[in-house]
Amino acid sequence: FVAADRALRLERCRQRGWSEAELARREAFFIPSPERRARSDYVIENHGSLEDLRKNVRTIYERMKGARGCI
Repeated sequence: FVAADRALRLERCRQRGWSEAELARREAFFIPSPERRARSDYVIENHGSLEDLRKNVRTIYERMKGARGCI
């Protein structure tokens, strides 16, 4: 699960040309974030830069690679 607060998600969506209504429409199809977080084996906090996200993904990938039966 990749987490970012709503204000940041909205800012990023606006950079893609989406309105707040479009973000809300798309999010209506999602399982609520607290439930998705609870169901997730891994959570990536995506509140920083793209490079921060890449580092976090790499870290989780390495953990998964070392786990038995994954990847």
